[in-house]
Amino acid sequence: NDQIYEVRIRKMGIPLLITGNHKFLTFNGDKETRFLECSKRRVKGDLIKIPFPSFNRKNMIDLMEEFTLIQPRRNFSSNRRIPSEKNKEILCLADGGLPQTLISETLGVSRGHVIFVNKAGWASKYTQSTYAESRIKKMDEKLVRFPRSKYSVNRFIKIDKDFCRLAGYYLAEGCVTRCKSRPNSYRASFTFEATEKEWIEDTKKLIKTVLGQKPYTVNSKNLTYIIVRSSIHALLFKKLFGEKSQNKIIPPWFFGLNREEITAVLVGWLRGDGSYLYLEGITSSKMLALDLWLLSWKHEYEPSLYYHKHPSHSQIQGRQINCSDAFILRFCHSPNSDILSFLTFHKLPLKYTQPKKIRRVKKQDAVFLPIKSIKKQIYNGAVFNIETEKDHTYTANLLAVHNCSHLGNSASDLSLIYGC
Repeated sequence: NDQIYEVRIRKMGIPLLITGNHKFLTFNGDKETRFLECSKRRVKGDLIKIPFPSFNRKNMIDLMEEFTLIQPRRNFSSNRRIPSEKNKEILCLADGGLPQTLISETLGVSRGHVIFVNKAGWASKYTQSTYAESRIKKMDEKLVRFPRSKYSVNRFIKIDKDFCRLAGYYLAEGCVTRCKSRPNSYRASFTFEATEKEWIEDTKKLIKTVLGQKPYTVNSKNLTYIIVRSSIHALLFKKLFGEKSQNKIIPPWFFGLNREEITAVLVGWLRGDGSYLYLEGITSSKMLALDLWLLSWKHEYEPSLYYHKHPSHSQIQGRQINCSDAFILRFCHSPNSDILSFLTFHKLPLKYTQPKKIRRVKKQDAVFLPIKSIKKQIYNGAVFNIETEKDHTYTANLLAVHNCSHLGNSASDLSLIYGC
């Protein structure tokens, strides 16, 4: 129950709430940067450091490596007379390649029940829903598949401009769904307006080129759905980029990609969720907005980030719909933005936002942007401090901060952490 500070910086529409004894990494024009407490430094125009994450470039995606962290769920039906744990053991032994006869002798069940569990007897009225884990299986050096699947996919996916543009389309228009009554029935789908024929054809071409899959197209009134029916690729997209619009993310190793590849990501994303009226893109995912903003600044596109809070519900043509907050990236007029606009929409925006002259410092590992405002407010609730190794620094809403005190060996003491 004390004062906290709402800190806003130029070009960043998401404020940071921070206690007075946390420190910012600031730069005021000299050669040195220093940590200064928010409560002791309230001068508009001071520059705050926003570091760029450092990652090595990744040239290839190995599905065997990625799926070590993915645990797809396999839904099967089991007879209630036999415990579900035993049915899980049946599936685990079958995944290990054990013959059905040996499985039935080992677990003391009939061979018919082993076949029933493996083939998933969906029609049995004496069933209960259970889940088991499944992993992909390497067929040879270039192909992988699920143990019970007949279809194999390429094990390696090359990371290039085509893959990055497909990732941009997915970040804007993609999602992953699954049929509840079928195991490993994941699908990745891209949803476009029927009039966006160029983007539709480009997405279909990229799916064939990058994933080696033939996409399935569904036309429904004013929408066109492009569906990837490979569960392995759908789970890969879910792991790398998120499942639904509100939890879209960018994998950390994207910060190791070059300028051309990041431009391809922005092109795909702006075509799906953007507008050439102002050259801007909209997302409901805060993490995606922050990551795209930071990637754009790293490669000198310098957009502004705006935040609009919407009511939780609204109505369209009498139908009640759920609403999410909107995060908008708007690119101001510059030579780099002109190039991005031509690559995306093949023309310049109708209404360009003119850039404001602000003081900023761009370095290889970070950008320094000026403070717009610092406001005090009373806050009643829990506050948190993070203890990290060595230099005790971390980022909060991308801003570089120092923890409020060095806790040493007492970092596990919650009274100290909550007291910051």
